[in-house]
Amino acid sequence: MTGAPYWFLDVDGVINCFPQPKSYHVAKFGEYKNVQVGVYQIWYSQRVIDFINRMSREGLVRVIWLTTWRDAATHEFAPAVGLDAFPHIDSVGSDFCGHIDWWKNVGLREFMAHKDEAFVWTDDDIGTLIRKGVRHDFEGRCLVITPMSSPGLEPHHLARIETFLLDNTA
Repeated sequence: MTGAPYWFLDVDGVINCFPQPKSYHVAKFGEYKNVQVGVYQIWYSQRVIDFINRMSREGLVRVIWLTTWRDAATHEFAPAVGLDAFPHIDSVGSDFCGHIDWWKNVGLREFMAHKDEAFVWTDDDIGTLIRKGVRHDFEGRCLVITPMSSPGLEPHHLARIETFLLDNTA
């Protein structure tokens, strides 16, 4: 491997979660924060934001947005929730997330085509067919996490990601 792993990061259902009852949030993360970004209400855990920034700042990962927010993830979403600025992938393909031609799957594969680094992909819409295909094609150098849209990334996901990054940092 030639560098730090990549982290292909979605927004909605991963960082921006759809709140469950308050007691659930307090038990898992403490209070969730809420902020308005354009016309959207964003709910997020500061713990998740701090984790992403820490992993990136420590050089353990290179974060890349892979989200329908596209460029707005860097210029609108990230500053609103306190995330550092990360580049994004834009690709062409199906908008249907269950289809093998899903634009996110195509974009990830195009980006990784001539790279040998490990990567993490977190997206609440990754279907079984795509997950199996990515794990097969990038065997041993990928971690695919499909959190539930509510609550999004949880502490056990963060622990798995950190372990994977530490094990795959050059």
